[in-house]
Amino acid sequence: LGGNPHAARSKEMEKVRLQEIVREFSKEAMTGIGVKLINAETSELYDTTLLMDKYLCTLTLRLSGGAERRYNMKDLNSIYKGPDFTQKVPNLAHFSPNCVGVEFSGVEEPKTLFHFKDAVQRDQFYTCLKILRMSVDINHARIAARGGASAG
Repeated sequence: LGGNPHAARSKEMEKVRLQEIVREFSKEAMTGIGVKLINAETSELYDTTLLMDKYLCTLTLRLSGGAERRYNMKDLNSIYKGPDFTQKVPNLAHFSPNCVGVEFSGVEEPKTLFHFKDAVQRDQFYTCLKILRMSVDINHARIAARGGASAG
């Protein structure tokens, strides 16, 4: 069962790096992260502030006019980029390298499309949202395991 010690160390370093990125994202999200939304029909970009509560259970998008859209993280049922983005939003295919789409169940406007200045920012946002979404499930499972199934 030899295994490659360099690969294991590299994997551990990547895990630590990811945790740090997610921790930083979470901290910033509590005070507000400036993001851009893109309109699927017009390709117009809108400056928006993404906020999350301290439990990372609620995501709020505060639009520049002051209007807010609130989403429950456990209702986030799809996060996509790249070819998946192109397939779901074909008229924005040319923006695909810089976009992330998210879909929430049980809301009036289920699809929200984010636009980033480059693929690095896009991938970081995608990864952080994916991990935060998984952590919601993990926390709910922990609560249920403790017998507090009424939470949430």
